[in-house]
Amino acid sequence: MVEQYGSWLGHAVQGDLGSSLFSGESVTTQLNQHLEITFSLLLLGTLASTVLGLALGITAAVRGGVVRSVVDVLSLAGMAIPNFWLAMVLTSVFAVGLRWLPVVGYVSFTESPLDWARSLVLPVAALAVGSATIIAKQTRDSLGQVLDQDFVKTLRANGFGPRSVLFRHALRNAGVPIMSVIGIVFVSLIGGSIFVEQIFAMPGLGSITQQSTASHDLPVIQGAVVYFTLLVVAVKIARADGGCSSTASRVPETRKEPSSKRGKSQPRWACMSSSEGSARCTPRAGRRACRLLGRWAGQLVRVDQSAGRSPGATEMTDSSSAPAYSRKVILANSGTT
Repeated sequence: MVEQYGSWLGHAVQGDLGSSLFSGESVTTQLNQHLEITFSLLLLGTLASTVLGLALGITAAVRGGVVRSVVDVLSLAGMAIPNFWLAMVLTSVFAVGLRWLPVVGYVSFTESPLDWARSLVLPVAALAVGSATIIAKQTRDSLGQVLDQDFVKTLRANGFGPRSVLFRHALRNAGVPIMSVIGIVFVSLIGGSIFVEQIFAMPGLGSITQQSTASHDLPVIQGAVVYFTLLVVAVKIARADGGCSSTASRVPETRKEPSSKRGKSQPRWACMSSSEGSARCTPRAGRRACRLLGRWAGQLVRVDQSAGRSPGATEMTDSSSAPAYSRKVILANSGTT
């Protein structure tokens, strides 16, 4: 057994997965013929669930109330309803009852793009509905936490529009956990595609794996496991790269300045607030916010120096005796941003 597996593994590293015990056809050639169908299901299912989940999650995070409760209910229902049961319901309603879409079968894209799209509507919907609710819940939770942070309030106070704050800043900061969930959804759809392909009679990798298991065609089973493993590893690597790049994009650049101007290195776009010491900003928005905040602080300092601490003015002195956050604001106004 060990020698047989070692021989197979040595050929598999070279791209030779052996031959089928029944048809005698090369396993690699046989699996490549069915890869297009499974990959189309996984890609379109992930894309549809991502678009639908982001739309529901963003709406729930911004509006809240009833929409938030509806997303919670849909998330629980999506995690509880299996893909194969939903596939049978969709088939009975839209294919058998209304006759809008084909019941079973698959048409290649090269033969007819329209028939290809019609043959994938129900399978993709069966895979995407449940996964979209999971993405929606994660988007709502992550985006809701970001919208409650101080830097979002700073951006709004400095005149940034709601769409700019939401899509260019808040959603970007909430993207790392969302991307992680999307990767998990893609991997989970691999298992769901096996049952969906059986219901819709689609000759994908799931169907050939089931047929090979029933006939004990071991080389085909091993080859299918290798293909699925490669898909999972590719998604894991892509998710790790996407998460690192998203995290790195939020790390501010720092620059060292002379000790006479600033005691230690500060972020180039760090906005300082009096409540918690620092407010996190994105680079482009942070520079604008710092400039506006610096101008405002400079006006207060000039008023304080000329009027002698008027009741309506904030108590500020020179940079040596002012509080820590005030000195940083004054330095920002002096051109060190």
